[in-house]
Amino acid sequence: MAGLSTSMPPEVQLQMVRSLPGFERAEILRPGYAIEYDSFDPLQLQRNLGVEDLEGVWFAGQINGTTGYEEAAGQGLLAGVNAVRWLREQEPVVLGRDQAYLGVMVDDLVTKGTDEPYRMLTARAEHRLGLACDLADGRLLPVAREIGALSPEDLSRVEAKVAQRERQRTRCDQAWVTQTSPFGPIAAEAGIRLESGMSLSDLFRRQQIEPSHADACLALLVGGEEVPPGWNPRGERDLLLFDLRYAPYRDREARFLQGQRAWDQVRIPTDIRIEHLQGISREVIEKLVLHRPETLGQASRIPGITPAAVTLLHLLIHRSRNT
Repeated sequence: MAGLSTSMPPEVQLQMVRSLPGFERAEILRPGYAIEYDSFDPLQLQRNLGVEDLEGVWFAGQINGTTGYEEAAGQGLLAGVNAVRWLREQEPVVLGRDQAYLGVMVDDLVTKGTDEPYRMLTARAEHRLGLACDLADGRLLPVAREIGALSPEDLSRVEAKVAQRERQRTRCDQAWVTQTSPFGPIAAEAGIRLESGMSLSDLFRRQQIEPSHADACLALLVGGEEVPPGWNPRGERDLLLFDLRYAPYRDREARFLQGQRAWDQVRIPTDIRIEHLQGISREVIEKLVLHRPETLGQASRIPGITPAAVTLLHLLIHRSRNT
């Protein structure tokens, strides 16, 4: 029943139900239940889900303090891939927060830890515009190619689809729309006055352009050209409109990410004694010792770590390397 916890003992659940007016003599045929389980402190994990200071061991799923089937499956996939790559003496796969929600989840776990069962919610990702599931095939294509996640046939199909998307976007940038062009009547039907010309991409950015107008324009643009197998015209049209209309916001995110990636590339030496560093406050040192971030990017995402503290840490790392 909504609003009543099912984690209570059966006798307590019965008392709760009978406390409701009209349910004084109710009986429960099957009481509710809850699951209790122990978990490993995810702060002791590396970004590849390997256990710190325990070579050849990876943890995934509820043992890391997460809940949910998708969360467990994603971690199991990443841990399994990295276990195989370790056996082959290959570099581990680490997904960034801008690559996949799996990257967000793992980074949250190993950087911030969790006090309650962790669920991967879209609100936890600060770069959601770039994590659209429809674009995952192209976004993660280099990773899939590196780890051999796709058969040669599937890899060829995805590569062809991505190439077709890029060609379509380039043609939209180059196609010119005027009153006398083939696209002119479609723009007029949408209520757009063409005082001067504009590119087809700019036309698609107008909110007056509905999917039917975009379909008509794309039909003129492509003509009878053959498309790759599995090409979904309606779905790809929606992705194109999404990409064009949200481009300014994604560009702003990209500029922010460019600066953030610089921090993510600076590794904190494992042999550095953070607790002995001079000039950093005791509070910051305690957080760094507790979370043990692998990179400056991870350190910057720890609650309570200021940009000034990360900059100072970077300086101290640089000095330690040159002494």
